[in-house]
Amino acid sequence: QVGIYKDEEKIVKIIAGKFKNQEGPEKNHNVEPIYLHVVLNTNKDFKIDLPDGHNSFVYLLSGELKIGTVEHKKVKDSTLILLNKGRNLIVKSIKKSEFLLIAGKPIGETIARGGPFVMNTKEEIIQAVEDYKNGKFAKY
Repeated sequence: QVGIYKDEEKIVKIIAGKFKNQEGPEKNHNVEPIYLHVVLNTNKDFKIDLPDGHNSFVYLLSGELKIGTVEHKKVKDSTLILLNKGRNLIVKSIKKSEFLLIAGKPIGETIARGGPFVMNTKEEIIQAVEDYKNGKFAKY
């Protein structure tokens, strides 16, 4: 069950990781994921300590934010904001905002891309395309 933290300033749904006294249902994963859905009222702060070494980003769904000392304005539909590595994240809402905070430990795997497919090697991309053409891709 998704954890929910709520106060007068914000609502935080915790899918993975922890926030305040709440925890998400996704646990014991090797990348130690943090996946939060945050609704932050106007002119309020959202603060969290992230683990050292995690890659992280904010996906702004709506609103206007200031992350650290940088304002992110003129949001239309959605905006992806890659974060520098660091421990203390401070997000301030310029106006009521909704965003995802996603972070995890880097896994260091090679990446190969081909069309909509992302795999580890070119050979895996070729196999994925063949499987898709033959109707065998992602069969459950």
